[in-house]
Amino acid sequence: MPSLGMYQLAAVNKIGFADPYFYSMEYWDDDFSLRARRAGFRQVLCGDVACYHFGSKTGREAQVKENTLVYGRELFLKKNGVDAWGSGFCYDYNAIQIIKNMISGQNSPKILCLDCGMGDTPMQIQNELRRLQQTSELYQITSQRAYLLDLKPHSKEAVFVPELVEGCNEEFGTAQFHLAYLGRDIGRYENCVALLETVRRRLAPGGWFVFCCDNPFYCLTIHAMLQFTLPQGDIQFATADPEKIKTAAEKVFSQVQMIPAENPVQGVQNFAEQHYGKSNQLSQIVQRLNVNCFYFACQA
Repeated sequence: MPSLGMYQLAAVNKIGFADPYFYSMEYWDDDFSLRARRAGFRQVLCGDVACYHFGSKTGREAQVKENTLVYGRELFLKKNGVDAWGSGFCYDYNAIQIIKNMISGQNSPKILCLDCGMGDTPMQIQNELRRLQQTSELYQITSQRAYLLDLKPHSKEAVFVPELVEGCNEEFGTAQFHLAYLGRDIGRYENCVALLETVRRRLAPGGWFVFCCDNPFYCLTIHAMLQFTLPQGDIQFATADPEKIKTAAEKVFSQVQMIPAENPVQGVQNFAEQHYGKSNQLSQIVQRLNVNCFYFACQA
């Protein structure tokens, strides 16, 4: 969605430019970008170019009066079968920082990505390797059929499977991988322990599996429940407890790192004091309440 863009005329003539279906003018650029990706074109962000953009100056009145942003997003979903801001629409920054330390020095690593939605994190992994002047082989498995079109053009192989553990066990022959990455919270899978075991078998010696697990005790999750509302997504506290995930991972991996991703919220200190008192463990309680999720880096 560039505020300033340059386009290859041959590519535009092949896939078309702005679709008048988006007559409210919102999300036509998202749609163009998606069509370019699905057609196999690369889109490059020029990091050494600056353009000061006054956001929503032209369309602000319509956005407020006619709710064009929401309507345009609905049109995008109806046309393309995926949400413009859905699963994997932008890369996981925290995961990339962890993975960068694991892939440097690898010679053409084989990478297995699981349930990565639109696939922006796998593409960013490849970007990081390009910066190191390295190539890679990217294989993707998704149990979210709608995203298969977005994964195929930029993967060596990409497949849809109804069940992730079974697919991870059976797809891509006997290939072993230097890195595996799971794009969704592992707590969303009822058979997350089996998933850990299956991914471990697909890793080459010394290979890494990187994934995250939401913290069920994050302050905003607790706040939502106190307001008698539930956070979006599946809630499976029995399997989503990060400590239980760590224990399960330690049984199959030689090394397990559990890395908290903090997203502090104003007022958590007062909240903790009111509900837990001024105990010696208050600082640990506040820290846990401020952790949005935990990342895991597990080595075979």
